[in-house]
Amino acid sequence: MSPVRPSFILCMREDEAHFFAGLLGLRSEEVRWVTSRELGNALDEIVGRARLISFCSDVIIPAATIETLEGECFNFHSGPPERPGYRPTSFAAVRGDTHFGVTFYRLVPEVDAGTIYATRRFVLSPPMTEAQVSELAYLELLKMAREVAPLLADFNADFLPNGDVWQGIPTTRADYHLLLS
Repeated sequence: MSPVRPSFILCMREDEAHFFAGLLGLRSEEVRWVTSRELGNALDEIVGRARLISFCSDVIIPAATIETLEGECFNFHSGPPERPGYRPTSFAAVRGDTHFGVTFYRLVPEVDAGTIYATRRFVLSPPMTEAQVSELAYLELLKMAREVAPLLADFNADFLPNGDVWQGIPTTRADYHLLLS
């Protein structure tokens, strides 16, 4: 009898889930795509080890999920370690940042506080809109996903910290609404 491969929970848009499943070389029965509302149900259905991957999602994965899931939880964040929290692209655009980046890290119960494994940085040319910054960040995240996919697909892989650390206080939805007012 061949061993059953671990399951993957993909917290992202459906088209992104198909992209990730392809990158990871997964069969449909090995992956569970979820929206934020479906996350709890998906966890109830998982038997054994599972790896949760969040990509470009503004959903905060509950601490209880991170602590109890038998497997690791990872996030692709659309901002650099200097911009933790909600909607980092908005803050970069409004504040006229000249440099930006994206971050791949392990989720821990605290928001944007886990060990960082990959960062991609790039130059911005203000003034830029949130949509322009978001597009650049998204393209870098897709490149990053391709780079780290072999590690994500291998439950025995060792993820090595890249030396970057989170800086500053994570922005919140309330901060975002104040920024726009």
